[in-house]
Amino acid sequence: IGPYVIKMNLNLLDSGELPFSTFNWVESDASVFGHGIPYLLRHPQRVVNAAYRMLINNASITTGPQIVMDQKAVSPADGSWDITSNKVWLKKATEYQIKQVFEVYHLTNNQADLAQILKMAEMSADAESNIPLVAHGAESTHTTQTKGGIAMLLNQTNIATKFVVKNYDDFTVSTIKKLYDWNMT
Repeated sequence: IGPYVIKMNLNLLDSGELPFSTFNWVESDASVFGHGIPYLLRHPQRVVNAAYRMLINNASITTGPQIVMDQKAVSPADGSWDITSNKVWLKKATEYQIKQVFEVYHLTNNQADLAQILKMAEMSADAESNIPLVAHGAESTHTTQTKGGIAMLLNQTNIATKFVVKNYDDFTVSTIKKLYDWNMT
């Protein structure tokens, strides 16, 4: 703790390996702990967060029109300048026509484009994590209608997870060897 050594032992394993084992989703040369799914999906998750925020902001701005009015020509009957339904406005100046007093502008709704960004982030997450959507229950409408289509999707899922299974096998073999060495000392 700090500059003080609390406990120190010689390695009891004949192989010289450390008596610790870790299972990693993806191994890393920089860390014994490797990388997990959250680390692999950090960039697609940022894209999803930003796109979803833009989608909600765009939806809230484009739900109603932007109204521009000349305050010299009208005044609200209730004294509040907030736009509400069934609002009564009192015309002050007679030289204006009502079409000149109120102008309505509709902002562009970009929901479809932003939804495509979300789809692209989802595809990126599939590619970066090597876990296709079918592996966690999502179905594709085209390929899952037949037995052959399901078989192809399941084979694709198996290919993507083979490296994780190999990492787990390596972890299991290493751990059992270490436990055997430990018990034989």
